[in-house]
Amino acid sequence: KNTCDENIATGCELIELNARLQGQLFRLLSICASEGEGYDGLGGIKSRLLPLLGSGLLATGITAPMSIFSAEEKPSDNKACKPPCEKSPGGSDPVVTQLEPSFVGSELKSLEQENERLQNKLIQADQGARRSAQPTGKSGTRASDSLEAYSGERISGNTHGSLNGISPLSTHDPIQRSRQQLVVMRFNELFSGGRIEAMNLLRRYSNDHDMNQSIVFNAIMESFNVARAHFRAYRNRLRTKMATTTNPPSSETLDELVQSHINVHGSFAANLPAMTQEVLLAMEQHSPRLQSPSEALGFEIIGDFIHEACKLAWECSVLAHPIDVYRPAFANEVIDDSKYRRSHDSSYSAVLVHHHIWPCLVQDGSVIAKGEVCTRRGRPSYSTRHV
Repeated sequence: KNTCDENIATGCELIELNARLQGQLFRLLSICASEGEGYDGLGGIKSRLLPLLGSGLLATGITAPMSIFSAEEKPSDNKACKPPCEKSPGGSDPVVTQLEPSFVGSELKSLEQENERLQNKLIQADQGARRSAQPTGKSGTRASDSLEAYSGERISGNTHGSLNGISPLSTHDPIQRSRQQLVVMRFNELFSGGRIEAMNLLRRYSNDHDMNQSIVFNAIMESFNVARAHFRAYRNRLRTKMATTTNPPSSETLDELVQSHINVHGSFAANLPAMTQEVLLAMEQHSPRLQSPSEALGFEIIGDFIHEACKLAWECSVLAHPIDVYRPAFANEVIDDSKYRRSHDSSYSAVLVHHHIWPCLVQDGSVIAKGEVCTRRGRPSYSTRHV
């Protein structure tokens, strides 16, 4: 049985040996890093060393496959208890000389396996996209040939080309899908946030709640009308400019080039101040029965809301498959539960729409976000422009 002093001396000796071993390991890392160029070796340090430093002294997180010591060295544990700072007669560090080749080799092997895994994942994603598309006819043959060409680029290691393997006009385009989800989220946020703020501003000048709701509805409808007209003119200018190049592309390729340019630069091409002024002018001209909230300011008191509505409408228009608001043919239509939800002050026994509160979003004839209406018996004393 050891005494307390002997146990403490043994523990201190183990700590000293551990400190010496850590010094040799950090020297090994320093030599490997100095031999690399640029940021070589940075990935290995981040993936292996930082987790160990961040996990504390008691739980290092080292598993058996991650250890740099092989199983053949385990029987020599007793010899390893001696101070490892002794050097060979030639002056080289035996620990560094022994561990450096194995460490670099294992790092290279892990990078090669990761590269192979990513290439296989890209090829599988491309095959899944082709199975879901299933093109037919001559256009399908051209699309298949194009996909085969992109697959060859992926196999050869062209990662940038693999990201562009899907046509920007396809519904499976990741840009189309992500931006579609974003505009739907912003549409709902504008309903729950921007619309309420606009209603609060209108309430300062008018106590007619139904009229204020109709003003906001008409503003969002006119915003989509103006944004659609502006985008149509912008796309025609862009298509004409690309078609008049020295080597004009084919019609299908031209459409893809135009949409690719719009995906990158379309968000910055909107003239929001001009669009906002056109919406204000349209509300003054085409909605004569909408009571102006202020004789001095007119509808400009909700100019911030109209600005955000125009920005949202433009983002919906620049999509390869544009999103638009549903335009009812007349005000007192029969409520469609697939397009609208009733407001809290509606009469559920009435089936006719008294006035619209918020439009619904549609894409290729399908509703992707519901609107809101108020159903009551009787007709409103005003009318709004929907087309």
